[in-house]
Amino acid sequence: MGHLYAITGLARRVSLDAAATLLALAPAVSAQNAWVLRRRFILADNPAANDARLWHAQPGTKTQQQCESEVKEYRTLDPDKLLPDSAGRGYRIKYHGLPQSDDPCPRRGN
Repeated sequence: MGHLYAITGLARRVSLDAAATLLALAPAVSAQNAWVLRRRFILADNPAANDARLWHAQPGTKTQQQCESEVKEYRTLDPDKLLPDSAGRGYRIKYHGLPQSDDPCPRRGN
């Protein structure tokens, strides 16, 4: 009968260890699945410019499906609308849904 209690105790400890491991991994898994909707401001007079200041993340973490849906929605509104900035230059906004780990901003100093 003593062996039964020992096995039961071992099974509980293994189950608790497995649960603790899964709980520890959960934030990492959800962070990997997190997506960000980003806006890229494209200057009409220099569309090839890819300065980090031209990229802006929309607030709120999303899923891939939510990002793709919002990108499609924004593209149908008026994709070629030219907007003026405070200096009078024209720009367009292009939306991108990207994994949170993918930062499209170019690195400074490279």
